Amino acid sequence: MQALTDTVDTAPLFSDETFRLLMLLHEQPKQAIYQEHKVAFETHLETPLEKLFQAVAKRMPEEMVPLLEMDKGVIARISKNDYGKHGDYENC
Repeated sequence: MQALTDTVDTAPLFSDETFRLLMLLHEQPKQAIYQEHKVAFETHLETPLEKLFQAVAKRMPEEMVPLLEMDKGVIARISKNDYGKHGDYENC
């Protein structure tokens, strides 16, 4: 089975901005931070994760495909119901 790797012909899925956003959220795990940067999180984190999961799913054995949920809930949202604490990410 061929490994998932970046090649000269493909851009990396995750950018420096991805990791900057994750660090920002790590330092300030609040819904306000996520909301303030929501489009950037969607662009630099959620969409690349979806692409990665789709690529992995394509490489799964065919008998696994019916068992995979590929339409909804594929990526858990960063904001969670933290019962009024207004936190995100790891502090939930």
